Amino acid sequence: MIYSSYKELLTTVVESMDLINVILKNHHRRTAVIAYHIGKEYGLEIDDLRLLVMSAAVHDVGALTIVERDELLKLDVENPFPHSYLGSVMLEGLPYLEGISEIVRNHHLKWKYAYLLDPKTSVLCNLLHLADRVDILLQNDININQQAYTIYDQLSKMSPHIFSPIGIRAFSKCSNKDVFWLDIEHMSMQLLLNLVLGDALELELDLNLLESFAKTLSKIIDFRSEFTATHSQGVSAVAYNLAMFCGLSEEKCIKLRIAGLLHDIGKLGISTEILEKSGPLSKIEYNEMKTHSYYTYTILSSIQGINDIAKWASAHHEKQDGSGYPFSLKHDEIGVEETILAFSDVFTALIEERPYRVGMNLDDAIASTLSIFKDCEHVDVTKNFVENAQQLEIVCKSAQLKIMDYYHIIMARYSDTFQIHI
Repeated sequence: MIYSSYKELLTTVVESMDLINVILKNHHRRTAVIAYHIGKEYGLEIDDLRLLVMSAAVHDVGALTIVERDELLKLDVENPFPHSYLGSVMLEGLPYLEGISEIVRNHHLKWKYAYLLDPKTSVLCNLLHLADRVDILLQNDININQQAYTIYDQLSKMSPHIFSPIGIRAFSKCSNKDVFWLDIEHMSMQLLLNLVLGDALELELDLNLLESFAKTLSKIIDFRSEFTATHSQGVSAVAYNLAMFCGLSEEKCIKLRIAGLLHDIGKLGISTEILEKSGPLSKIEYNEMKTHSYYTYTILSSIQGINDIAKWASAHHEKQDGSGYPFSLKHDEIGVEETILAFSDVFTALIEERPYRVGMNLDDAIASTLSIFKDCEHVDVTKNFVENAQQLEIVCKSAQLKIMDYYHIIMARYSDTFQIHI
């Protein structure tokens, strides 16, 4: 049993994503704070305010590259729909917060097109758009509360074509309060989400709910690159089955399946340009790539009750001789579960296509995996891996084929959205 709540899980992960994501760092927090104040001034009911703030906290998760980020920093984004669409797809299926996906999908919709959505959704989307643009206009080299009039002047000229007049009036009232500007600079994401969520979503975080949430997160992690689009799903399937072959309990097998979905969450802190580089990484790039397992640890270990999953997930690059990372663990510091996940990660990566090589056939993948883990002290893991490698390849590719079909469908639509100009 996991002794935590869904609220705690959401708060920790959303705050961590905003802090480490190389594309989105701090923009989500600031936009969420702005949306909170504008939404309150607008008079939103608490459930709608909650949806608005939670959507603001993840609204640009579909922005994949630094080039896209730079485009989004412009006041009038030429075509914002690709990142909005992809973000909404990544967030589909988020337990108990189903409305977020539609708000994220439409958070750049101009007010003159509000009739395309139901009235409540159109208001939330437009308030998010307004909050987003307020943050874009803020200049770091000027005292934040000295910019109120200039920002209001620019945005009010865009009403009612771009922004709701009522939303602009709500922002005007907010901008006259010192607390509005001070909160933008200082309020933490955790405090904000605690204010908004209150007692909501204080649901016991059992394994079923955790795995459902992890499946949503795995899309956010993996869909940033075609070469990683199915990786976590493959690792998850291999880890679960290898754990079963090793005779672990059903609960541990399920936890390893979840750890497989989450083991690369730290890659949110790595730029897509590095993830998709076709040639060898430079020393600087490699050192940056290595930080992902540490980020995985910092995110997951902050969630009460899943310390075992956090430990296994963050140790998938450790080695028996202490040359691994991030903790340089040795020998008996690396348990069976960490070893299973490490085997699963390496084996899955070897049979996948990558920017710099084609996937290996089964025999070569087995040989290469054994070479990497030649000093493995958990002989049962090695034995069960070799004896069941063919079956592990089948379950891996089956899981990956299912998610890859979905990925290709949504990426085709993602590409089509580059032709949309509204």
